[in-house]
Amino acid sequence: MESTLDDLSRDGLITLDRKGTVVVANRAADRLLADGAPIVGRPFAPLIRPLLDPHAPALYDPCALLDGEGMRQGAVTLVIRGRRRPFRYRLAPVGQGRWGLALEPWSDGEGEPDLPVPAATLAAALESVYEAVVITDVDGYIRYVNPAFENVTGYRKEEVVGQTPRILKSDMHGSTLYEELWRTIKGGETWRGDLINRRKDGSVYYDHASISPVRDKTGAIVSFISIKQNITEKKLTEQALTEQREQLRMITDHLPALITYVDRHERYQFVNRAYEQWVGRPAEKIVGRTLAEILDPAIYAELGGRLRAALKGERVSFERETQLDGRWQVLNVAYIPHRDSTGAVRGVFTLATDITERKERERELSWSHRLLDAISAAQSQFIVDADTHVVFSRLLETLLSLTGSAHGFIGQVVEDPPHEPQMKIHAVIGFHGAGAESAPATDVESIALALLDDLFGAVLESGEPVIVNATPGAAGEGKPESFLGIPIVKGGRVLGEIGIANRPGGYHEGLVKALAPFIGACANVFEAMRLQEARREVEEALIKSQDSLAKAQWIAHVGNWDWNITSDELTWSDEMYRIFDLDPTGSPGNFESFITHIHPADLTRVRRAITAAINETGSYQLDHRIVRPDGRERIVIDQGEVFYDTGGRAVRMVGTLSDITVRKTLENELREQTEKLQELDSFKNRLMSIVSHDLRSPLTSNIGLLTLLTRPGKEPMTERQTTIVQTVVRSLQHQLKLVENLLELSRVYRGNIQIEQEPLPVNELFEASVAMLSQVAAEKEVQLVIVPAGEGRLLFADRHRMIQVINNLLTNAIKFSRPGETIELRSELTKGGTVDLLIVDHGIGIAADRMEKLFDLSYSTTTLGTGGEKGTGLGLSICQELTELNGGVLSIVSTEGKGTTVRLAFPVCESATVEGGSAPSQSSEM
Repeated sequence: MESTLDDLSRDGLITLDRKGTVVVANRAADRLLADGAPIVGRPFAPLIRPLLDPHAPALYDPCALLDGEGMRQGAVTLVIRGRRRPFRYRLAPVGQGRWGLALEPWSDGEGEPDLPVPAATLAAALESVYEAVVITDVDGYIRYVNPAFENVTGYRKEEVVGQTPRILKSDMHGSTLYEELWRTIKGGETWRGDLINRRKDGSVYYDHASISPVRDKTGAIVSFISIKQNITEKKLTEQALTEQREQLRMITDHLPALITYVDRHERYQFVNRAYEQWVGRPAEKIVGRTLAEILDPAIYAELGGRLRAALKGERVSFERETQLDGRWQVLNVAYIPHRDSTGAVRGVFTLATDITERKERERELSWSHRLLDAISAAQSQFIVDADTHVVFSRLLETLLSLTGSAHGFIGQVVEDPPHEPQMKIHAVIGFHGAGAESAPATDVESIALALLDDLFGAVLESGEPVIVNATPGAAGEGKPESFLGIPIVKGGRVLGEIGIANRPGGYHEGLVKALAPFIGACANVFEAMRLQEARREVEEALIKSQDSLAKAQWIAHVGNWDWNITSDELTWSDEMYRIFDLDPTGSPGNFESFITHIHPADLTRVRRAITAAINETGSYQLDHRIVRPDGRERIVIDQGEVFYDTGGRAVRMVGTLSDITVRKTLENELREQTEKLQELDSFKNRLMSIVSHDLRSPLTSNIGLLTLLTRPGKEPMTERQTTIVQTVVRSLQHQLKLVENLLELSRVYRGNIQIEQEPLPVNELFEASVAMLSQVAAEKEVQLVIVPAGEGRLLFADRHRMIQVINNLLTNAIKFSRPGETIELRSELTKGGTVDLLIVDHGIGIAADRMEKLFDLSYSTTTLGTGGEKGTGLGLSICQELTELNGGVLSIVSTEGKGTTVRLAFPVCESATVEGGSAPSQSSEM
């Protein structure tokens, strides 16, 4: 041991505190730095600086020289008493903010340094340091330990000298670590690392060890010195912190909030999983970076000022909307300063909690209050001056403000015979270029407001809300990016429409439900306007003259009454006196006076209804008779409503009484006339049926008899006789066709036609009809051409009736075609979901003045064909009726001199195909 210390005593050994003051130094250090004068207690930098070469390591600043390293060693040249001498240096932290520096002289070829230091001095230096020091020989046997080692391990010096450090082994490291350790130090390098060792009492502790080889004059390794810093407390603290971090991570990751911690440099130190998801990056790519590097510039610009206020010590709270988990949420954000023991702000905790549901409730409540306030104000305004433009303008302004919409209108449906219903715009904001922005409120605007008619029309036509949320830029020029149209409905009738457009984020069904009170208020105003308008019209008519007033009262036959139940006083309007034929200057008196005018047979029923209204229902309405003073009876409809005081006692009843005698009389007369018309219609149908049947039989017989005259084998007739017979037969056939058409119409109008509907291939219908009429077409030299339909093209109809319709239409086409012309039969599938059958000829066409009356039986449209053929004038009407009975629509387009196209449109039959069979047929008697 003494030999080892003697070898080491030539090294200058120095310990410095954190201020750079020498706290421990051996004799060699005194000789090197101060020519033998003690240097303990003196600043180290002024002692070493004069001795250093300008390019030498900065030994005077251990902290900067180590720069985070556990140990630094190397060569340095010192100028000692004017002579340059080489040294090896080793610099390492020795705990408690101190550094240890060893300066080892070595040969420079000019002799060796002679710095003998007593071993006792060196031992005293080693035993004074805080860290445990262990010196072993090259085989690893312990030769020296200092008191710090004994304090840490619990072993006394005499117990370990001669042993190997294996006695401290905890078996918590693998063999690889120790193999690497020995390979390093035997290779002449310093090994540094953390070891888990075991004390004498069996407890575990942690060392941060620095083990370096010690060489003799020749450079051979003669021993190893290990400086061990006890880091148990640090390790346990780190483990506790790690566990706390894991627990904190587990807790914060499951909290429905964004949680972060940033230091005073705005650098992230912690984020939870919710924050990772919001930012879109994992924690390892966030922690260590600044807010400005992670956040979007716009968000950082918004939040940066508030964060800096928190870094100054201010607790900051605010609300902001953000998108989290794919949906928009409202967050309550709190920046909480973190202060150290001195009160200085070291960082800021961020806690952002989801308050979307609460804000929604607050918004709904605010919405409801504002909506009710607007409705109340509008209704009050209407009551005060009934200026609809002002009322609806205020309502619309509130609606746009509540929904965040850019454009809007409120319109009322008005009838404008003979035109289609239009909308009267009472208020409009926005919708530039549509013609309504500057339109007076009293003008009727067909909100076919050019660019938006399809949206508005869809709402009015369906009576249902329409929501359109287009992709920005995809709606087209002039079209709204988003639109909500809501019909204003009351009593099942569409009174108007509210339209709003361009709300950020679009519209949804929930908004429609939220606006129900608003829609109801508009409907009430419309209804009040209607009643007001009706009253105004009546009042204006009454004001013209007393005569007009009396006449209007006589026409209306409506009076009102007011009965004070408490005082039994009854007040009548003037019309009440007229209905009862009493003197208006008199008084109806009380309830019993009124009862005396009720017809005796109805008296009990009236008393019972009024009593039930007072005690139970609160209102009544019934028809009854009254008796005038001259004994004449009148029929009235009487209705009343009861009012109660706060105690629930009936105190008043008001009502109306209308004279419906004339109406009842007219109803009875109308009933009698209806019964007579029904009898006449039944007689007409019977007469038509009888005439048709009675005419059909003799006509058929006469045609048969005349045909016998021309049969082969009979006595030949003269040419004149043959012509006469043929003319008579043609005339009788025409009459028979007319009778059959009349009979067919009779069946249609009486609803006696049996319809057997089934899926019918279009090609088969065309082929059946062409087969029947091919001879007629050939005689006239007209060609019939079928354009084949697609495979499986079907319509759902009655086969017999459809062939009858196509035969009639094809006969007409042949009749009005010229020899050599072609008639086409083809079908089309339309975008409207119909299959259309077309019969196209290129004949003489139909004059424009006859087109509108083709199906009018009261107008004769019969025209001779190109070959002089006659028609009955009933064929097209029958075709139209049979087509409609089968669910189709018949239309005709014709140009005089160029031809005619007849179109039969039916819904496409999708329930069956030719190969797969047909759907079950449906039978109905029309």
